[in-house]
Amino acid sequence: MAEEGFDYKPVIWEEEFGFAGLGDEEELTEEEWKLKYGYGIFAMMVEDMARWEDEGPPEDEFIDPNMEYMESLSESEREAYEKALWGDWEAHQPEPQFDEEGNEIWEEPDWSEIGGCQNTVQQEYFGGNEEAWQELDKELQPAWEEFEQWVNTDPAVVELNQAWSTCMAEKGYDYEDEEAIHEYLFGLEEDLWTQNEPPPDWEPTEEEIENMGPFGPGIDEADVQALADEELAIAAADVECAGNMYEEIDEIRKEYESEFIEKYRDLLERQRDLMQDV
Repeated sequence: MAEEGFDYKPVIWEEEFGFAGLGDEEELTEEEWKLKYGYGIFAMMVEDMARWEDEGPPEDEFIDPNMEYMESLSESEREAYEKALWGDWEAHQPEPQFDEEGNEIWEEPDWSEIGGCQNTVQQEYFGGNEEAWQELDKELQPAWEEFEQWVNTDPAVVELNQAWSTCMAEKGYDYEDEEAIHEYLFGLEEDLWTQNEPPPDWEPTEEEIENMGPFGPGIDEADVQALADEELAIAAADVECAGNMYEEIDEIRKEYESEFIEKYRDLLERQRDLMQDV
């Protein structure tokens, strides 16, 4: 940035956003955590909001050490500063690409055209092994899928999941496994945000901002609370039906790990070597 004619103080993100934990919450068992926070979606939203209302926002709110300097720049100087730091995305934004199912896929941009000190340094640090990582990921993904298949089709795991599913059905919840619970709740979360998303050109009035709920425009606290109550009810049934099931599955999973390591040792060693190069 100095070569571009600007002052810049590095931001050490690990220091700014180091995870401080949840205090006494760290002592909760997995079952206790699930009973209090469910699956970390709506119940967590309600819990976080209650904490903010009781304690206020975190005292260690992040302040960019470069903000004072940026505010001292004129509008044109600040635009040049941001372009020097982050690159010229506006002029070189790649056209969106989509797969056969219509999902947008990431296309690597031409970093030399976009420029920017952040991008330049990141490419120098990580870019050299990028193709190697991409190739490794293509080979590792089916390997991990095979590992999960081994675990999920193990007769003992199948029996445990069937017993759990039967128990859940008796309590009014029709799920094959815990993954199905996550899919259901993520669907509700997506509906919550998309159904209440304001139009792109929405400019709230002062009155609308004043009356806006804690979860954003259009989202009613009562709706979030109702979703949290449903999430916690499912979690309570899950904990009761599971018993020691998840611990037993973890033990079975460990039994397959040595077989996985032996079969895919070369891929795992490549992964280790790439991680050491970072």
